[in-house]
Amino acid sequence: MDIFADAQAEVMGEWRSAPMVAYGTLRRLSAWKMYCRANDVPFEIANSLSDKLKAFELDVKHADDDDRDSISVFDYVPEQYHEHVRMSEKYLGMIDSISPHPCAYLLCCDDIRREIGIYRINSKGGKKKTVYAAFIDGATADEYGYLKNDLLHVDTVLVSREAFRRIGVPQPSVRELLRLTDGDAETWDMYAKGLTMGLNQTETDKTTVKVMQYQPKNITELASFVAAVRPSFQSMLPIFLARKPFSYGIPVFDKLVQTKDMRSSFILFQEQIMQVLQYGGFSAPDSYSAIKAIAKKHPEHVLPMKEKFMETFELKVLNDSQNTTVFQAKEAAGKVWEIVENATSYGFNCCLSGKTR
Repeated sequence: MDIFADAQAEVMGEWRSAPMVAYGTLRRLSAWKMYCRANDVPFEIANSLSDKLKAFELDVKHADDDDRDSISVFDYVPEQYHEHVRMSEKYLGMIDSISPHPCAYLLCCDDIRREIGIYRINSKGGKKKTVYAAFIDGATADEYGYLKNDLLHVDTVLVSREAFRRIGVPQPSVRELLRLTDGDAETWDMYAKGLTMGLNQTETDKTTVKVMQYQPKNITELASFVAAVRPSFQSMLPIFLARKPFSYGIPVFDKLVQTKDMRSSFILFQEQIMQVLQYGGFSAPDSYSAIKAIAKKHPEHVLPMKEKFMETFELKVLNDSQNTTVFQAKEAAGKVWEIVENATSYGFNCCLSGKTR
């Protein structure tokens, strides 16, 4: 990761890039322990419930995306202690540590030391290392319009490289890999037959069942599938998996969201949501801010847009399509907004799909 950070600094100039800070916050178990210390909860009760909350957090961590919200902490705690757990919730989200962000960097045209300020952080544990981080976190940077760049370490890339090394075959480039898999029956049969161990984004039991139904045949369909199984698309998922053609029956709008390789009007990616919001009367900066709020799972910044969106979308549909009734326009606006609202749970950007319209 350091090599990319160094290259970034070389391109941007001295003190024009720096890691952001990350605030560690209290989660369910940590909040419970803080509550116990502050309220003199008996040792045996504190320890007993700590074990149960640890089990809760572990189950949430390993749950599928569509199951996670259905897991309730109160199913793990005896009823007589429910009130204690509720009272401990006031400690949730309290900041208890600060560290350099593992992947988020601030990029700035001006000297970060003067524009933002820096924070010196001494690493803990093994080899001591002093890191100078921009004294700003990701949420604040988004709010004030600063540019953040994420340098992500993806384990699957390393796994692929090691696999090719072990079998003694040169690792193909991305273009070559796309060429090799284009129309290759054995590659795509792995998804159709449910042979998904080691296939990124499709390994869980529930996702395997879904990919066996959809049976992607190329990289665009696979990327679309990965986006479709996220919570943001649940209202349309059955139609997508069954490969049923879908459109809103509004030519101007259907053309807006359809792509060269996806001729149905599925709204799968963040860029499409931006287009939809702009069609619904919001400016490009406002639609971009909405996407950032969606990415950060802040529905409170998106839901207030509904009234303006519904009204403007309905009027534009009626103006753009002479044969559309008021009922049809209102129904289309509702369907589209449902996807925008669901996207606050999870949505992908379209770089996965490789090809755009």
